Amino acid sequence: MLSASVFATFAEDGYVVTPVVFSRSEILVVRKECERIRARTGGWIVLGAARENARLFEFVKHDVFQRICTMTIGSDADLFFEGILHKPSRGGRELRWHQDSGYGRTDPSFISCWLPLSTGSAAAGGLWVAPGSHVLGPIKHTRSPATSEQYAGPVSETIPAPSRPLDLALGQVVVLHSELLHRTGPNETDIDRLSFQCGFAGASTRFLDDGLPADHRVPIFRSPTESAV
Repeated sequence: MLSASVFATFAEDGYVVTPVVFSRSEILVVRKECERIRARTGGWIVLGAARENARLFEFVKHDVFQRICTMTIGSDADLFFEGILHKPSRGGRELRWHQDSGYGRTDPSFISCWLPLSTGSAAAGGLWVAPGSHVLGPIKHTRSPATSEQYAGPVSETIPAPSRPLDLALGQVVVLHSELLHRTGPNETDIDRLSFQCGFAGASTRFLDDGLPADHRVPIFRSPTESAV
């Protein structure tokens, strides 16, 4: 069980790195499923994989994610999105500074959970974060016409907080506030970087643009009181 102390800095920093919470055997099962899906689909990102794969769907319902949700967005949480992310060795492009909310602004905010399946090194195209930058709130993002990448416009050139690379061990998870600025660089190592990301939103979360319930959500976690109703 993840203790409350793990999340003590989340409100201030906008992210936390958990201790090792998944065993190597658990990570291996997820990695094999993700590799199998990527072999069929190709591309650097595969979205919605858990909705079509029973093992990945069971993984996103893991007690670890339930605890993370309870400590950050509340006990009633929906799966908002999930994806398989790949950067080949000595390749892959940079993803400039951005907020996950740049792809879909919500009220209240949501969280993203990112975990490595091969290597979690920042040099392998892993995460960099700007601690505390989530207090800026939602930033207007710019879409790159060449890649459809969303990045934080001029803000991405002058990050208003010290940036920090994150080097993760297998089994660790980075939990990101949806408005935290973060980036990934190219993979400068000889190891392919494969990672899995899943986002969770509170059951009452709405898009800021139109006030309608967020699309593509799947109810995952509910408090005992609500489940009994």
